[in-house]
Amino acid sequence: MAGVSGGLVLSFSDQPVTLRAQTITFDEIPLKKLSDPPFTLAATASSGLTITSYSSSNQTVATIAGSLVTMHSLGISQITARQAGNATYAPAKYTRTLYVGKEPQTITFNDILAKTYGDPDFDLEVTASSGLPVSFSITDPSVAEITGGQVHILSGGTAIITASQAGDDSYYPAEDVEHTL
Repeated sequence: MAGVSGGLVLSFSDQPVTLRAQTITFDEIPLKKLSDPPFTLAATASSGLTITSYSSSNQTVATIAGSLVTMHSLGISQITARQAGNATYAPAKYTRTLYVGKEPQTITFNDILAKTYGDPDFDLEVTASSGLPVSFSITDPSVAEITGGQVHILSGGTAIITASQAGDDSYYPAEDVEHTL
């Protein structure tokens, strides 16, 4: 067979090319909290080729720049590691699930100094690490009453005051803290 410029063009036939399979090793992503700093993904391909890209299925939960994941809201996102392959290796991908969960919180409740019936009303010194409001209960409402974090002593006796914070959409409930009045 002659070519356009007069040279010979050899005939050829299609030959199947078999690419070698590769796998991706991608460790499970531990539960994350919204306040956690960005973190780096580390997947590897059995071929030794560099991971080509990472992607997040839910951009409102997390975005990825290179291999750095930044969390934006509570929720779930599928994180996929891809290796595009080459003339020897077929493309490969592996997906892991990222869970961004609620934040834990704690209550700081300062000790209550000894009080005497007739003492003026006093404030309870309490904060939740979340900044959410703390509520109170008392075991014996005949000893004192609590209004808006202020204690009014009604009689002599002993009562336990419990500080609680129930949590919200972003925070788990705090463990209750008790002090004796």
